[in-house]
Amino acid sequence: MTHQEIEEKEIIERYVRHKLPPEERLAFQEHYFSCDECFERAQMEARFISSVRGASAAGVLAKAQPDAFEASGAALWMRWLKPAFALATAASLVLTIALGWLVFKQIPGLRQEIAREREVREQIERENQQSIDKAREELQNERQQLELERSERAKAQKQIEELARNEPSQTNVPIVVLEAVRGGGKGNQLSLPTNAVRALIWLDVEPGNRFGSYQLQVLDSNKHLVETIAGAKPNSYGALVVNVSAKSLQSGRYVVRLYGVRSGQRELVGEYDLQVGRQ
Repeated sequence: MTHQEIEEKEIIERYVRHKLPPEERLAFQEHYFSCDECFERAQMEARFISSVRGASAAGVLAKAQPDAFEASGAALWMRWLKPAFALATAASLVLTIALGWLVFKQIPGLRQEIAREREVREQIERENQQSIDKAREELQNERQQLELERSERAKAQKQIEELARNEPSQTNVPIVVLEAVRGGGKGNQLSLPTNAVRALIWLDVEPGNRFGSYQLQVLDSNKHLVETIAGAKPNSYGALVVNVSAKSLQSGRYVVRLYGVRSGQRELVGEYDLQVGRQ
């Protein structure tokens, strides 16, 4: 039996007045002896009904006594005392009724309202905490991504330096490491001296042998094809190093598209912005 069912069917009042059928009385007793709130309400209801019955039995509704009793001195005093006693009894009855109204009507409603407000406040606090936790997680992910990009950039720079040491003939060749740029930054920059004959484009590719080779296309800002390099394969560092003719690269913005080639079929695996500047 639930509190809502007890409230709607006035189970407590009917229980105290012995008006419940045996099935409902047994069901309420099982709830009543395990619920402090219903136990207290049943006790107060019983005291309230007992007070009403006591007031009625005290003579508030009593009729006039026989003439012989009225003729005595005691009866005369009783006639003077009855109004005062009736007034006090009536006041006590009114207070009892008011107390019962507060206990059985107002206080439960206030408790329910407080419980609803507490539930709403706890829900808001849970949602706020979830938002804070999500923001912290996103910030942590951004930091990890930034650290990863810095590490990859440092690794690429080290590989370029090792390549230059191992192949002295390429020490004076301009080189650019292409990577995806987020947040509207300056992008990938390639500075070409006026006497440059060629430039190197370095691209990290996915590990494994999913593609037999790679193809590189360079397009200008109008999407016109400038140069195509086919048959590129990763070096010992797991990166593509592609030679591009410096004569075909004038100052301006370019788009570099990288395709993986497998069984004669191309698959676009990367697209990069490239800003070329002539010195």
